[in-house]
Amino acid sequence: MFNFHLADYINRINNCIKTHKRVVIVTKTKLTLAISKLLLQKAYIKNFITTTKELIINLNINKTKHKKYKVISKPSKRIYISYKLLKPTAITKTIISTTKGIMDNKQAYKHHIGGEILFEIS
Repeated sequence: MFNFHLADYINRINNCIKTHKRVVIVTKTKLTLAISKLLLQKAYIKNFITTTKELIINLNINKTKHKKYKVISKPSKRIYISYKLLKPTAITKTIISTTKGIMDNKQAYKHHIGGEILFEIS
């Protein structure tokens, strides 16, 4: 049984970036759907199509060519951060799970919300 869908999602995106592929197929969960919507807003992906069990994601190759996605919080060790420690002008984008939903570091700082750090894009 596979339980950590976030790591699978990030690993598949990293592998597609390394092999210069444009399409990623990942399992569909509430978390992966919310992250895909956020990455679509930030233009890291062009679009995605949902099926009953899968997400088919088209990557934006121009924006993700030199990016690396790194999982921070894991099931064995959850990492939380206060909004006071967030840096909205940082070079790396930090994706955070908050009580208001999935946000990046700029949005969370703007709303004065901290949460669990899911992954970062550098």
